[in-house]
Amino acid sequence: MPATEGEIKLVARITALEILVQQLICLACNRDLDEVEDYRERVMEDASVTSVKGFDPAASDLLAAELRDALDRIFAALIRKMKQDPEIEA
Repeated sequence: MPATEGEIKLVARITALEILVQQLICLACNRDLDEVEDYRERVMEDASVTSVKGFDPAASDLLAAELRDALDRIFAALIRKMKQDPEIEA
């Protein structure tokens, strides 16, 4: 089944936010790969204990797992870009 216009717009918006977040993290860490990797560890540690209020336990676990996966993808893409482009690191 083809994606609807609304689904395409949603994916585009999420992708744009992910790219923006990567750039902001890069800038906040002074474009230093080690700082980004350290920050990733702290964020992932915090996300590992997150439960989502207002959801039943199963839904909360699923949402928390999806959040961790999304964060991991954002950081992995940023770190991959930083390793490929030596100009990014200061």
